[in-house]
Amino acid sequence: LHCLDTIPETQRERGMACKASRSRIQKRMAFRRKLRILRTLTNSNSTKTSSIIVDAFIHISSLKLKLEALQRQKMNHIKHEDRLPLLEVNAEKLDKRRFVLRVRSKKGR
Repeated sequence: LHCLDTIPETQRERGMACKASRSRIQKRMAFRRKLRILRTLTNSNSTKTSSIIVDAFIHISSLKLKLEALQRQKMNHIKHEDRLPLLEVNAEKLDKRRFVLRVRSKKGR
């Protein structure tokens, strides 16, 4: 005999329902916890689930746009640096008041 066979049918069903109910409650609590974190990260003032998710989507989209703008800016900066000629500067002191500066660039060679 199985241990559940000795328990009357209604109690067994109640136990199974209780386990399912506990599982549902745990899932709901985990979902609420994740929503609360999402709400905090996106600075959402809404309490509705759908509104929090929409706010998170908008927040993620704006972050993507900012990232793309930064990447474009970085690439433009790199391209601009490539166009600048490399300079080599030497300074020699002749006497107390006079200096000689020698500037060489890659472009001039």
